[in-house]
Amino acid sequence: MSADPSIEEKPPTMATSFTNSWDIWYPDGSIVLIAEGTAFKVHTSILAQYSEVFRDMFRDGVCSIENAKTDGVQRPTEASYEGCPALSLQDKASDLNHFLKSMYHLSYLERGAKTSFQKVSAILTLSNKYIAPELRKRAFNLISTVYPSTLAEWDEKSTLRLVHPFKSEYLSYLSLAVQTDIPVLLPAIFFDMSKRSSDDVIPALGDIAGLGSWGIVSDYLLGIEKLRNLEVKYLLQFLDLETLALGCGGCEGRLKSVANVAIRKSAATITGMVQKCTIKSSVTDYVQSLQLCKTCVPKVETAIHRGRERIWEELPGIFRMSEWEVLRAEQLSFLEDSSPTAGTRSESPT
Repeated sequence: MSADPSIEEKPPTMATSFTNSWDIWYPDGSIVLIAEGTAFKVHTSILAQYSEVFRDMFRDGVCSIENAKTDGVQRPTEASYEGCPALSLQDKASDLNHFLKSMYHLSYLERGAKTSFQKVSAILTLSNKYIAPELRKRAFNLISTVYPSTLAEWDEKSTLRLVHPFKSEYLSYLSLAVQTDIPVLLPAIFFDMSKRSSDDVIPALGDIAGLGSWGIVSDYLLGIEKLRNLEVKYLLQFLDLETLALGCGGCEGRLKSVANVAIRKSAATITGMVQKCTIKSSVTDYVQSLQLCKTCVPKVETAIHRGRERIWEELPGIFRMSEWEVLRAEQLSFLEDSSPTAGTRSESPT
């Protein structure tokens, strides 16, 4: 017997029970997103406004997502949850919560305001996955205050950073940069890692290799020795009196003595000298400790800072990456690609 055409068939209701999100649940929402058993009732218009992936999904109906631009979205069955189409996502519920909040509350990633790594990494990861350029750009701008691409910003990192610090943070940032494919962050991260104990760094590199990114690991391992050699060459160049040409017999004698002591003692002595010259705030104190005359002090300081600048400029190449200008240009293009009209929201979300 044929079915009565006057009776409209409705999608079956999902049998599985979920926990409704307590802060991302809009009664007038038009779709329910589900992650790790948590349901978020939101508006398709808001999702489509920020995310290209969601916009493509909804263009021909929520269930027409065969061509979605991400592997992390399961094709949903004809199902509903509490009267709305339901879409299961392969994301952490906490990450999705941060991502959705950044859409609904412009102040959630407020420019110039400090935030947590958990929040900004979740938003960067999902905005990258679901192609939400405006949110991706805002998240990246916060991340880059911790691992910038200029030496001036690196020197002021403790003052300028907008993401709260935490123990062994370089490991988390390395993983994030690899997973979201943001190479412009890597030189500064590698530079930071080079100042850490190998006992801490090597296990972290094993985790990165486990993600299928052995190339990143080999770039670091091959570059670290080159970096250390260049630091000795550039930062301690003030000991080369022919190059420095102080023209002061007393100070040249003192620097010769410093060089002789460094040569006679262990490599740890030279490493300690390099460390003092690497950090901008330590350079002045170190040069003062050399007991040079007032005329020679600024000359030596200038030589050390020129060495720091040279190392920073060569940093990407040391780790077999494109030069800074190329990395910055690629990142700018990536961040601004296909930017949605995220600044103007619909007055009546659907």
